[in-house]
Amino acid sequence: MRRLIFLTVLIALPTALAAASAASAFPFRLAGGTAVSLQHGRGFARLQEHGSALGRIRRGRLRVTNLPGGRIHVGGWERVRRVGPRTKVYRGRGLTFSIVGGRWRFRASGRGINVSAVARGKLVLEGTRGTYRLDYGRTRRWPRHARTFILR
Repeated sequence: MRRLIFLTVLIALPTALAAASAASAFPFRLAGGTAVSLQHGRGFARLQEHGSALGRIRRGRLRVTNLPGGRIHVGGWERVRRVGPRTKVYRGRGLTFSIVGGRWRFRASGRGINVSAVARGKLVLEGTRGTYRLDYGRTRRWPRHARTFILR
């Protein structure tokens, strides 16, 4: 019996430590932030200010401005171009990105835009396909004309 308890603790402890470490390394919650979910979008989405975001663009472009304090990682790009001292434009198929903490601004355009974020600031959406959801509310279609949402 002791051997069984020891083995259980031996297996469960590293798993719990890894989960705690991952949670502290990626602070996805933001006090007072709004949860944003964009799925299968076609058009553009612009999000700016504070928070964290994860996303994937099946085919398109991502313009990211990193203001002080943010950590940004973009993968899967085919071309990248610097357009300002803190701004880069990535193009390609299967773009993935993570933006953690600090202040930042991004604009995703193309097809297959999928983003999950918790942020404060401003969200602008315009497109012909896709759904969005704010603060775990009702799922709605992307607006055909640019619509601005204030995230608090």
